[in-house]
Amino acid sequence: MVEVCGIGNTNKFKILVATDGSEASETAVKLAVKLTKALDGNLHAISVVCNQLKRQNAEEAIASVRELFPDSYTVIREEHPVNEIVSYAKEVDADLLVVGSHNRSGLERMFIGSVSEKVVRHAKTSVLVARSSALPERVLVATDGSEYSQTAIEWVHWLRERIPFEITVLHVMDTSDAVPSQLYFEELQRRRDHALGMARKILGDTADYISMKGHPVSVIVDISADYDLVVTASHGRSGIDHLLLGSVAERVVRFSKTSTLVVRGKKLNKAQSRRIV
Repeated sequence: MVEVCGIGNTNKFKILVATDGSEASETAVKLAVKLTKALDGNLHAISVVCNQLKRQNAEEAIASVRELFPDSYTVIREEHPVNEIVSYAKEVDADLLVVGSHNRSGLERMFIGSVSEKVVRHAKTSVLVARSSALPERVLVATDGSEYSQTAIEWVHWLRERIPFEITVLHVMDTSDAVPSQLYFEELQRRRDHALGMARKILGDTADYISMKGHPVSVIVDISADYDLVVTASHGRSGIDHLLLGSVAERVVRFSKTSTLVVRGKKLNKAQSRRIV
C-alpha cells in the first residue's frame, strides 16, 4: 500500500528523510529540515509500516515532519524498511537521503548492523546518517585520492558555500598491515601527496590538511569525535569483497558517534544543472 502527498519541484535539490517517529529519526528529521532550508531545496519524507512500526505510528511520524516543514512531500509505505527507503529515494531522484542512527553497541552492532548501515550499503544516492540535529560547524573530510574522494570533497566545497563551516581534510597512510618496506612506504607518501594535493586544488587555503598513519577506519573514527560531521566516499564494492570486508564508509558509519555523510555517485552535475551551484 502506498500513500503519497506531493512530488516536489524537480528543479530543486531533493532531500529525503526516513522516519519512524523514534528519537533517532526525529534527530534526522530536524537536521533534514535545516539542510533543506539552508539549501533552498525540496524535502521528502518516508515512513514504512512493518512489524516494528504500526500504521498509526507511521502517520504520526509523517505528521511531525509536516509540522516542522509544511511544504514537505510525504509517503507512507509498507513491507521492508530498507527496501522501501532505497526504492523511494530512486523514485524521487533524491540528491541526499537522511537517516537516523539508533547507535547499537557491542555484538549486536557488530553482527546485525542497523537500518542506517543497510541504507548506506544499498542506496544509490548519498546518505547522511544523523547523530545530531545541528548544522555542522566543523567538518572532517577523509580522502584517499580516488575519484570517489574527489567527489566527496566537491560536495563539501559546494555545501560550505551555503552553510559556513570549518573544513579539515584528512588522509590516512594505511600502515595497519605488516611492517612496510621502504618502497611501500614511499608509495604511501606518493599517495598522500596526491590525495592532499587534489583536495587543495578544490578547497585551496580555506581548509586545514593533515596526514596520519594507522588503520583508516580507526583513525577516522577517533578524529571524528572532535567534529560535527565526517564526510567520506563510498567506493561501491560488491560481491564477496563487500561481504567479507565491507567498506571504510560503512565501518565509519558503524563506529563513529559523529554524523556521517557518505557521498556516492557521480559529481554534482545534476545539482549544477539545477542551477543551485
